[in-house]
Amino acid sequence: GLGITPSYLRDNHRGMVAAEQHIVYKKEVLAGDLIAIRSILDEVNAKTMRYRHIMYNAETQQEVAIMELIVIHTDTQLRKSCRFPEDIFNKALQCLEANQK
Repeated sequence: GLGITPSYLRDNHRGMVAAEQHIVYKKEVLAGDLIAIRSILDEVNAKTMRYRHIMYNAETQQEVAIMELIVIHTDTQLRKSCRFPEDIFNKALQCLEANQK
């Protein structure tokens, strides 16, 4: 993980705000279907990230939905956007490099 855990957010007065999200539903999901979600980081900047959650049927491996998000890292006390800490930003960059291979 990148280190953006509930305790990190709470202890550091930080939040992640969804600025934009798009969902594409590709296939019906029925009660009892086993569903898995894979998350892929596509872009990171000083204060924002863009990533996808891909939901698929774990049995058939068919994609059933994709959600794309742009999120903003915020200071919950000042109620303003703020930069990611260096360690989280560097982990995100490493994750991006791994995704591009």
